[in-house]
Amino acid sequence: MSIKNDSDKIAIGINNLKDLFVLNPGFSFSIPDYQRPYVWDKEKLATLFKDISEELDPNIPEQVYYMGAILLHQKNGKSLEIIDGQQRITTLLILDYIINAESSLILNREDQLQLFYNSPVSQENIVSNEQYIINNKEHFFSNNQLNNILEKLIFTVIVTKSEDDAFVFFDTQNNRGVKLSAVDFLKSYHLKALKGENEETDKQRIAAKNWDKSNQNQFLDMLFNVYLWRGRVWKGNKVDYENKDKILREFQLRTRPKPKDDSISLFANSKNRLASSIIFSIKKGININTNNISLQISPIDYPFSFRQPIEKGMSFFLFTEKYNSLFRYIFLENHKDGTALHQLREFYEIVYQASGFSHYFTDLFKLCIILYFDKFEDCKLLAFALWLDYLLGSYRIKQKSIVAQTPVKILKEKNQNLLDIIDGAFLPDEIIEFLLSITQEDYYDYQVSGNGVQGRYKRQLEIYFEKPENSELTSKQQWINAKLQNY
Repeated sequence: MSIKNDSDKIAIGINNLKDLFVLNPGFSFSIPDYQRPYVWDKEKLATLFKDISEELDPNIPEQVYYMGAILLHQKNGKSLEIIDGQQRITTLLILDYIINAESSLILNREDQLQLFYNSPVSQENIVSNEQYIINNKEHFFSNNQLNNILEKLIFTVIVTKSEDDAFVFFDTQNNRGVKLSAVDFLKSYHLKALKGENEETDKQRIAAKNWDKSNQNQFLDMLFNVYLWRGRVWKGNKVDYENKDKILREFQLRTRPKPKDDSISLFANSKNRLASSIIFSIKKGININTNNISLQISPIDYPFSFRQPIEKGMSFFLFTEKYNSLFRYIFLENHKDGTALHQLREFYEIVYQASGFSHYFTDLFKLCIILYFDKFEDCKLLAFALWLDYLLGSYRIKQKSIVAQTPVKILKEKNQNLLDIIDGAFLPDEIIEFLLSITQEDYYDYQVSGNGVQGRYKRQLEIYFEKPENSELTSKQQWINAKLQNY
């Protein structure tokens, strides 16, 4: 397909990789800053090459292999942005370079190939995949196949001059690339929402850059799946597990339109209030003790709250940046001895990590800590953590197996949902009182021993609370009170 620089909004044709460049010599091809890195690995390459080699018969010259659709956005005249197809195009350019060397597209079409791979993830995968293809190309393909294989790999090429149309295609088409997660769709959706803003290009680039930096090793998949979605949606007795559609519904369909003036709405929370207290004097009347106002704040201090409404575009990206930073600050960064966060991490590492505590309970523990810290910061943080463990640990002692539905049961079947209590509390003591009220103390009567999961958990509790081995867990409430008195 030869792309014409005319008024048509959408052009569609069939090309192999070489013809795409040869037939459009005046066009340059680039990857937008907001695209995710090149993530294909050797497993993906092996699957693709095995499929191609089995499909293509070297004795049938006219046979081709269909590689799915490539989506291009024609921007600023003769600039073509690769909206969808980066993984496949990059992989085939590597293959072309290995097969054709001096006559490859990379060396002969430098003026057209404005493809920059700045992400360390992209660079690592390109180097690794190049070596993998060099070492394994004869394993997958015969010499006859290698001679003209790139001519037989064809695409449907879709070119649109409308960025809106490009994102619609991207969201809906199903091709042979890496299957997109909910997080990939959310990034695309909210970048599109920045289109109408002032300084739109810079905002898109900054949002995409920060997103990719946060999403090393698909970190944001975990953050959205395990913490952000559950913390917002697990309310009352409506507690079940997430899937792609549910995550998109919460963070895409349920987001609010952004204000026309490009502002970001704020809602009352601990980081967004004018004053922390008032003083009444007969002589002076009411005096308001105002909070400090900072003009330059770090992401963890952004004035968002966990369950607030989110608007499309920059509101979503800043919300994500805050809770990404907050999670890392609590659970991944080092903290000074004696601080509340150091005390929390000390308990977590000695008891939960060292015992191999159930990951279902570990996820719930971390979610509750995030919600609590977001509201009360480090006020009585260790107390909250120990009493939360008092609840969760009672189930660990009572039950040999903790399954996915155990945390669901704890949240659904109590008189109130613990996450709702944290969200609605005015004081930490309200939450601690609730934890004590729903903990079955008699669960700690259960006798455990040995090196099983229950025995390991019990032993790590004894180490943390500095108790001799084989102590009675029926005294755990007294252990917690004594521990807290020392801080």
